[in-house]
Amino acid sequence: MRLYHDDGFTILELLVTLAIGALLLSFAVPSFKSVIDNQALQSVIGPLSLSTASARSESAKSGDAITVCARATDSQCGTDWNNGVLVFRDGDYSRGESTAVVSPTDEILRIVPAHNKNITLSAIASTNRTASGEYTPSYVRYEPDGRANWKNGTFYACDSRGNTHANALHISISGSIRSARRPHSVTDNSVKDIFGRALPCT
Repeated sequence: MRLYHDDGFTILELLVTLAIGALLLSFAVPSFKSVIDNQALQSVIGPLSLSTASARSESAKSGDAITVCARATDSQCGTDWNNGVLVFRDGDYSRGESTAVVSPTDEILRIVPAHNKNITLSAIASTNRTASGEYTPSYVRYEPDGRANWKNGTFYACDSRGNTHANALHISISGSIRSARRPHSVTDNSVKDIFGRALPCT
């Protein structure tokens, strides 16, 4: 009977295999990190999109004003969108108020907690449908006709990669909600606000 020896890998073969593996890994790791970062941005914009869409739907269905505001606590509005979001049935609001107020009789419909601290969520809106009327909103309110108190506006989430990787949500004068489209331009691939300007991610 003839016996066969399996001598395994030589040192040279092992080193070549390891070098090829390291090279492939160097390409895969940045790509994988980008996927993780993109998912983190979507995890911020996604719940906000759901909150605004459900607020608009509930307002039309119930005939009540429904407000989506920056969360201060689980029962009060604030001014910082990074602290989370509240959605509530706004029974006695005042037009033009700078910060939405949750009254004792108002019903809290949804609470979105604070998000990843490596992501910044901001908003811009307009009083006159153009960039000249821009202000920084702390809430958006829907009424039964489907319209929002914003004349136009954009929520945008940014990370350290800047506006070329930002994720944004537009709210139009009619109250409709849509995701910002990412341009495919060789000279400018920055995500734009509802007025066509590059998002001010820092």
